[in-house]
Amino acid sequence: MATLDFEEHARRARMSLAAGQPYAFTRAVTVLAEAQPQRAEWVLGYLKALVRLGLNEAARRFADLFSNDLKEHSTVRQLIRGVGAGAQGRVAWTSRRRRFEANLKALGERDNVAADVVRDVWASASERFEMHQCDDGNIQVRKAAQVWPPRWIPSLDDHRGLAGERIDVSRLGILPPPIVFEGVGLGWEILEAYRKTQRVFLDASSAMYIVEPRAEAMGIVLHLHDWREILRDERVRWFVGDGATDGLRNLLDSDTSWSLTDRYCFAGSLDATATGEPNEVMNCVGAQRQARAESLRDEIAHRYAGRDASHWAKRFAESMDDEGRATRRPLRVLGLTSLHTTFLQYSMRDCFAALDGLGHETRLLIEPDHHRVMDPVETLRTQLEFEPDVVLILSRMRDEMTSLIHEAVPSLTWDQDALPWVFDERRNPTLGWNDFLMGYAAVSAERRFGWPAHRLEYCTLAGSANTYSLAPMPASELRPYRCDVSYVSHASTTVDQ
Repeated sequence: MATLDFEEHARRARMSLAAGQPYAFTRAVTVLAEAQPQRAEWVLGYLKALVRLGLNEAARRFADLFSNDLKEHSTVRQLIRGVGAGAQGRVAWTSRRRRFEANLKALGERDNVAADVVRDVWASASERFEMHQCDDGNIQVRKAAQVWPPRWIPSLDDHRGLAGERIDVSRLGILPPPIVFEGVGLGWEILEAYRKTQRVFLDASSAMYIVEPRAEAMGIVLHLHDWREILRDERVRWFVGDGATDGLRNLLDSDTSWSLTDRYCFAGSLDATATGEPNEVMNCVGAQRQARAESLRDEIAHRYAGRDASHWAKRFAESMDDEGRATRRPLRVLGLTSLHTTFLQYSMRDCFAALDGLGHETRLLIEPDHHRVMDPVETLRTQLEFEPDVVLILSRMRDEMTSLIHEAVPSLTWDQDALPWVFDERRNPTLGWNDFLMGYAAVSAERRFGWPAHRLEYCTLAGSANTYSLAPMPASELRPYRCDVSYVSHASTTVDQ
């Protein structure tokens, strides 16, 4: 360690102890005690910190190591007298046995192999660790045989209070990216991330990948928290024990709807050092996915080569009669929508029901659940296999999602909202030679963007008579909703405004 670094740690340690901040002192003294384990300043300071945190049992055992001369020091005598002979602060693992078993049961419902590994490893590992509780409620864990220099796991600190600062999930778009943890630490960061990434927009929640190669570390945290909800939640993927990193790689390799992420958190581990292996997995899988997407784009370009405007005019003319009913070669329509909508996913459902009723072929691309995404590999693979004649999009434009829809495939946007961020001159939206727009925004698109009028068609919002009955609502169903004024909107102003 450089002299400057050591002196800076020493300065912070002295200031923290003088200010009555034991956690700040213990952060610094971990480094100082490694370099100068016999220095009385650090020894006495650490004893004071333990007493101030209410870790009397740990303080008493630490004081037992002192030489007789040090024990006669007036400050030490006073501290030891205050500690007494009690075991205040020490918590037996057996006192959390019911919580541990309940958590193991929940983990076993997802991965019985991992649950068995944790149980078996913990049976022999529990004697190597001690659990202590500070006066402020923070749980601390340390290696049983290591009293000095301190070996708390991952450190002696205000883990519960600092978890919020350590987890940054500032929103990027509707659904924040997943977060990957290397190590479980004492679990507070995982709890914080779970809370902050749950239902961030409607039912959308972020995925979490937790990689913990040390099964005994998992055994520790399953004693500390009631994790049954997290353990059962499908958006949280657990990779525990030997081969944990390979488990993450296998998930991302086998299903591209599980997003890659650069949000990485080292929550702490028994080894106290990060390997960065989850990040290496992300980089490797990311390169493979990108190569696969490029290959699919090339295949689609080859498949659609030569399909010019005259080809599509003939194809559409031959696919249906004057009333839109499918003829010998029905249209193949690929729909693209999202679970993270309040209306559009149902509008797409009704639109496809109408197309199916006319005899055309439809296929829907939508997220498999609320914590996964439509990724380019899957959407491009579907376009290659289904070979659509048109991609139908609701209220969004193809130029917003060039990675998802190949430029060779015709697209039709049915605009139902005229969303200002979609049709914003500053964004300079574009209309490809085989893009079409119908709906509200089509009225002004020619004037605003110079788009060809023959590819714009105004229409109002349509509804399915099968889904939404034209008959009057029965009085019994209407009664709970009767009122003097009803205001329904997703505008950003209040009724008074």
